[in-house]
Amino acid sequence: MSDGTILREGPTAKAKMDTIRRGLLLEMAKAVNAGDNVAKARSLFEAPPVEIPRAVFFLALGRSLLERSELFDRFHLNEAPKREFMLNRAISFIAPALESDDESLKKEAEELQKEIQKLQEKE
Repeated sequence: MSDGTILREGPTAKAKMDTIRRGLLLEMAKAVNAGDNVAKARSLFEAPPVEIPRAVFFLALGRSLLERSELFDRFHLNEAPKREFMLNRAISFIAPALESDDESLKKEAEELQKEIQKLQEKE
């Protein structure tokens, strides 16, 4: 692919599915507070129930919404209302982390909130 080879339908479809699977695995890992460590996340799911603090889970959702909102910025699809909606939802999702007793989690949420607010001011 990187050398200019054109993939046939079979390999192209497989590559697309592999990319989607990898993206889902990374999102799942972030949601269970494993960062990009898919193996760590997978090990958590081997011994159910998986218990993740609400604030950690919602902070991951907020970060994910922020990252995905880029799709709607003026350099991509240029759909400002959709981007604003996603940024507003991200702010609401990080609220539990902002109220957390865990100082590192709270700090991470505050940094994310500033990043989102900075983007909202640019729009």
